[in-house]
Amino acid sequence: MQLTSIREGFQKWRNKFDPVVHRERPSKPNLLWIGDGTPIELYYRTESTNAKGHIKQEYWKRKVGYLVIDAYNDAIMGLSIGDTESTELAKQAWTNACIIQGVLPYQVKTDNFSKKQLKPFYESIASSKDFYTPSAVGNARDKVIEPFFGKFNNLVLREFEIMPVLTSQLKANLTGIIC
Repeated sequence: MQLTSIREGFQKWRNKFDPVVHRERPSKPNLLWIGDGTPIELYYRTESTNAKGHIKQEYWKRKVGYLVIDAYNDAIMGLSIGDTESTELAKQAWTNACIIQGVLPYQVKTDNFSKKQLKPFYESIASSKDFYTPSAVGNARDKVIEPFFGKFNNLVLREFEIMPVLTSQLKANLTGIIC
């Protein structure tokens, strides 16, 4: 077992050998909401002008989405989209979820992103301070939102025909630069 951790890294070792607590989904909606940020895999092109007046094109920009889902059925309760993951992005997504749904969750689960700044906010949303439960650091398996992101990328975002166009544009531009 130690050879695995030395050869492949501690995180791989943890994923393979650490015990996993298998949790059941909540029995009713709104008992557990989970929030996390992830890059949205829709790439786009932007143009900007630098100080010398030259137009600079960036092809591989992507947005970050912060989603709040209900662990009962993976329903998206609220979301916000920005350029980077930030405390404001997280607050906006949670606020959107509470306003759109018209209820507050019984329990809130998040990762440890900006935990010191966001803990009072999360505790104010949960039914009690005891029902805000951050995940352990480096333990993505602790949140059911992580597999949701994979499903979301595969089932929803793959319907957009943006990548082939940008890839061919990028290849054409790189070919012009290299040749």
